[in-house]
Amino acid sequence: MYPHFPLYEEVFVCYTLFMKGNIVPIPDEHPSKMGTYRHYKGDLYRVCELALHSDNEEWMVVYEAMYENPDAHLFTLPLSKWSEVVEWNNEKINRFQKIELD
Repeated sequence: MYPHFPLYEEVFVCYTLFMKGNIVPIPDEHPSKMGTYRHYKGDLYRVCELALHSDNEEWMVVYEAMYENPDAHLFTLPLSKWSEVVEWNNEKINRFQKIELD
């Protein structure tokens, strides 16, 4: 799996990265690390990390598929797209919805 960084949970909430001399705060509304989310098309994913894109300083969500035979082990998506509302079957829904697994 992934290495565990003991202070990550505290850092994840309030950490600010400095990129190219700029302060890039983590947005208040971000997916929770190791949280499970359902994509609007039905598949489940687990958030691994948030990462900062080195070219445009945009926050990215790093996540893994929780189903068999995904196209890749890890995926990335801009945080702005992760949080957006999409239209599916004539209905407006969140691209990802947090769920609790039993």
